[in-house]
Order: sequence, then structure tokens, then C-alpha cells
Amino acid sequence: MNFIESLSNYVLENLTTKDLPKIGEIALSEQLESESACILAGMIGKDNSFEIVHYFNSSLKELNMKLPERAAAARLLTKYYLHQIVQNPQHAFEIMIKIDNEIYKKINLDYSNQQYVGAALKLEHLYTWYREIQDWRDGGRILYYNDLPRQEQLKKFETLLVAAAKDALNEHYLNL
Repeated sequence: MNFIESLSNYVLENLTTKDLPKIGEIALSEQLESESACILAGMIGKDNSFEIVHYFNSSLKELNMKLPERAAAARLLTKYYLHQIVQNPQHAFEIMIKIDNEIYKKINLDYSNQQYVGAALKLEHLYTWYREIQDWRDGGRILYYNDLPRQEQLKKFETLLVAAAKDALNEHYLNL
């Protein structure tokens, strides 16, 4: 995960103050150097949390950066995980669990009464296959490909999940 993606993860509250020194390390590894980022990277999660937050905020200021808004953070982190699904198709279901827990459920309240989160993030098709895999694993009712043997159903759902991730990347996430 790169610096911007890590900031997005922090904005969505998947990371805490104790994780901020790691974000400082990532900044330095990407040559985003500032005096405060160097100090932050040298800290550990057990250090004084007020000092950690101070150096984190100072490093952002020195780098002339701001934390992304929650919706932008969700899109950036979604793009990261979609790439992960495409690059690691054998772990697509586990990565979808992360999307569900670290993005979808975190911003669900942000979209209440406006739009479904899956639609806002352009993940409707991924969720179709994710839910089918969940139902398959839980022994629930399967809605698609009932004509296939059980093991073939899972392979089909996993293939379609990866294809939906590729489509979402190409159609909605290329310019982020």
C-alpha cells in the first residue's frame, strides 16, 4: 500500500494513531521527505500519541498535502483492492472481505438516504459474485449457475468476481 492509500486507510479509520509511524516510513520510502516525516518514521506506536499525531500533521503540512475526504479515500482504497484482486485472483474472496469491512461498512452511513454504497463505488457486480461465494461457502441458496456441479459453481463465481474487478478498474478507476 502506498502513501496515499495508507492515508485513505487512516481516514476510513482502519488505522489508528499507533499506525502513523508506519505511514511516515512509507512516505520516506516514496521519497516524500520532510523533517517531521523523518521523526514520525522513527517513532513507534507506543510513543506519546499526541506527539505522533503532531508529527503526522506536521509532515502533511510540510509535504503540502491534506487528508483525502472520506468518499475520495473510499475510492482510492477501492482501487487499491481491485488491483489486488486482479493481481491475486486466488485471494479474490479474502480481498473482497477487506473491501466489505474496510470500505463498504465504513462509509455505509455516509451514503444513507442518497445512494447504495455499492453503486456509489461501482461495485455492484463484484458484490453479486461475492454474495454468491458467501452463500456457497455457508451452504445458503445459490441463485446463479445451479446447473453446474457444486465445485464448478465456486470456480465460476471466483472467475466472475475477478472479471468484475477488472471491469470496475477499467470503467471507473483508471483515472484516480
